[in-house]
Amino acid sequence: MKEARAIIKEQVSAGNFLQEDRRILDALGYYLATAPLATTDVPGFDQSAMDGYAIRMAERGVALKVTQENYAGVLSPGELSPGEAVRIFTGAPIPYGADTVVVQEKVVRVEDYIRAEDPGLTRGRNIRVKGESIKKGQLLLAKGTRLTAAKIGLLASAGVDLVRVYKKPRVSLIVTGSELQIPGRPLVGSQLYDANSYQLMAALKTDGVDFVFLKRVKDDREAILEALKQALIDADLIILTGGVSVGEYDYVVQVLEQLGVERCFYKICQKPGKPLLFGKTASKFLFGLPGNPAAAFGCYQLYVRQAIRGLCGASDIFEQPPLAHLQEAFEKPAGNTYFLKGYFNNDWVEILKEQQSYKLSSLARANCLIELPSEASVIKKGELVGIHFLSQEYV
Repeated sequence: MKEARAIIKEQVSAGNFLQEDRRILDALGYYLATAPLATTDVPGFDQSAMDGYAIRMAERGVALKVTQENYAGVLSPGELSPGEAVRIFTGAPIPYGADTVVVQEKVVRVEDYIRAEDPGLTRGRNIRVKGESIKKGQLLLAKGTRLTAAKIGLLASAGVDLVRVYKKPRVSLIVTGSELQIPGRPLVGSQLYDANSYQLMAALKTDGVDFVFLKRVKDDREAILEALKQALIDADLIILTGGVSVGEYDYVVQVLEQLGVERCFYKICQKPGKPLLFGKTASKFLFGLPGNPAAAFGCYQLYVRQAIRGLCGASDIFEQPPLAHLQEAFEKPAGNTYFLKGYFNNDWVEILKEQQSYKLSSLARANCLIELPSEASVIKKGELVGIHFLSQEYV
């Protein structure tokens, strides 16, 4: 497993990353290809941090005449003469000559005159100084940062409207299996409903992939060959399910060799998901996933979505998994890393029932995959184990 991840990281990081300029509102979820700089100071002028009165600190004990009112968006800050005060609101510019804002709760006002009654008042109190938050030309976000709503807000506050980002990969999804039927249509003979295309399309959507081409093919060598030929033209990343084992009708490995796809690795010491395949051409990448739906989804979560993050510009695509206490003891043969469907809650993780790779009922209840290391045979109750959280629900 570690070797597989290292190979994926090495190959993906050497990929040809395409870039594009996007308006920040259209860049949510994208990774920055360059580091944006602030176009202005934030704030762009000295402004009030509170509702109150702008005064000269030297006149805080004197009755001051209120001569004007400053609010957020006022065109001119005006000027404060000796013996005067300005009624001011949060975000409004500080008038020239003022050096302090006294909050309205600490002021006694009689008609047009006020007197500050705040013994703790100091010069500069309640004023946000120009450039206090961000200086013009300051680095806002590092290259490789994934843009979230908060980070887009930061860019907007500094006047940045256009950013250069890494383009997201175009993905082709090929689902093989002569027995598969589309949900909503009647089953005939030994047909099964196709779960893989639906769950993987949903996972890709959850992970923010914009372009997905879906192709369903039967277990026929020529059909798989033609589907892969087209996918290698259309897509940057091909995800294929089924046909990667060693059965009589498993043609994928042979077809990939025929097409000149370099096999980076094939089969890994884990359960489920042993017949995982990862390959590449000069500029394309391909994952061959098991046909069993739970195994396919697990491999997607553990490997494919991390590769997609790498192709989108993320740097550290395989992070150390967080740890949780195992709720009950578990025994397994040594030699394979196990990934079990689990439910994490309050630092403890439960191994769900129905772990078979073709059963989706437990996967639907799971919020993580529990990693049990290959060398372990007995994992005790309360022992710390790694967990891999599943993709968050699409909202």
